[in-house]
Amino acid sequence: MSQQLLIIDSRDREFYDTTNPKNIKIVFDRPITFKTISLIAVDYPIAGASEDKESLYYVQIRELPIVSQGSNINDQSAFIIMRNSDIGNRTMQFANTCFSQFIDLGRPTTFTEFNIGIRYRKKSNDILQFYNDYTFVFAIS
Repeated sequence: MSQQLLIIDSRDREFYDTTNPKNIKIVFDRPITFKTISLIAVDYPIAGASEDKESLYYVQIRELPIVSQGSNINDQSAFIIMRNSDIGNRTMQFANTCFSQFIDLGRPTTFTEFNIGIRYRKKSNDILQFYNDYTFVFAIS
């Protein structure tokens, strides 16, 4: 199986007009099959209050296994976004400038959708508030 790029743009979510992009459903026009997936780039908005110093965002994709776990049971995810910009700007993260994020499913698996949730921890377990769209670029094979 050869490597391809999979681009997830939150603007492609179901119910675009009625949903906040922190919890979305992306339905693929054609099912996709892959054995491995790696996050290679992120374009993510940093919206929040000026006192918000959070730097870590947890990307949970219900269809993928949890591969990272923090000390808090809620701090689990398939992928992590590291903030590198100020409030009101966009964070650009790349695998070659951050760290490798790779999941091996063990066998080729077919997906018809991804259910994506993004959370962070401001103070304790505050709900992530943002309304701007984002893009993930994955390498799949």
